[in-house]
Amino acid sequence: MNKEMIIIYGSCYGTTGKYAEELSKRLDCEAISYEKAGDINAYKTKSIHSNGGLD
Repeated sequence: MNKEMIIIYGSCYGTTGKYAEELSKRLDCEAISYEKAGDINAYKTKSIHSNGGLD
């Protein structure tokens, strides 16, 4: 697993989370909800995805 890249997503109904998980498999990296992300400064590459507003 690529420890230098992370996908952070926000999802109200779960669809964005499913896409983020699939993308993470294809890119061999971690996908995590923005609510659980914590400190992401250790990652060189960050991809943040949102579907609509983040509450």
